[in-house]
Amino acid sequence: MTQQYNQESIRRINCYHTICDQAFRVSTLQRALKIEVGERQIAVHKTATMKMEMGADDDEKMRIYERARMAVEACDMELLDKTRKYEELMLEKHKKIMQIQQLEKIVRLKLAEADMFQLKANEAKQEVLRLQRIAIVSEEEYGNSYLRQRLREAEAEKQYLIEKIRLKGHSKAFNNCDGHS
Repeated sequence: MTQQYNQESIRRINCYHTICDQAFRVSTLQRALKIEVGERQIAVHKTATMKMEMGADDDEKMRIYERARMAVEACDMELLDKTRKYEELMLEKHKKIMQIQQLEKIVRLKLAEADMFQLKANEAKQEVLRLQRIAIVSEEEYGNSYLRQRLREAEAEKQYLIEKIRLKGHSKAFNNCDGHS
């Protein structure tokens, strides 16, 4: 039973490690996305700046600026979306960690319970052995007591028979004495 709880505890610890690994990957992914989004924003700004500096007319500059602004907004939206997903994953990670901690508490409780039951079982076995020894001693005492009683009865029977034989012997002797006189 204890081995079963140990295996369950190991399984939960492995699950905890998996969650931690996933959280690490998510944080690494978030950093990479921030870098990628930042690089895109920089590239868009550089492109827009280069095109403006190349001497395009005002309408062309406005179109380039508008496209650059829209690209920056798209990058910002993507960054917000990724940040939300990251926060959701972190919340899920926290929930999983709390679940694992609760399960570990349950496992510790069950292990303590199993140890307690094992201790009670050992105590019960010792009590059974003690009672068996008492029963054996009691049986021996009863047997000895019974044999002593039978011995006393046999002695009483023997005394009775000896007395009976003696009385018959006296009565024959008495009859013999009466017959000779």
